Amino acid sequence: MKAIQLQEFGGPEVLEHVEVPDPAPGEGEVLVEVSRCGVNFADTHTTRRGGDVALLARGDSEDCCGARSR
Repeated sequence: MKAIQLQEFGGPEVLEHVEVPDPAPGEGEVLVEVSRCGVNFADTHTTRRGGDVALLARGDSEDCCGARSR
């Protein structure tokens, strides 16, 4: 699947468009095929904040829509 990843803190120039393996839903989870995803102030604040590297591992942007895939 296509994704935008953040490997380091900074502005828009550090965002990378990459291909990653399709996720597999676990027990009690569903997979959503996202058709639209928004970027808001909280997302941009995370990219510039620095410090906590755990923030780089989390999936950001909860503002999305799509359809249940599995």
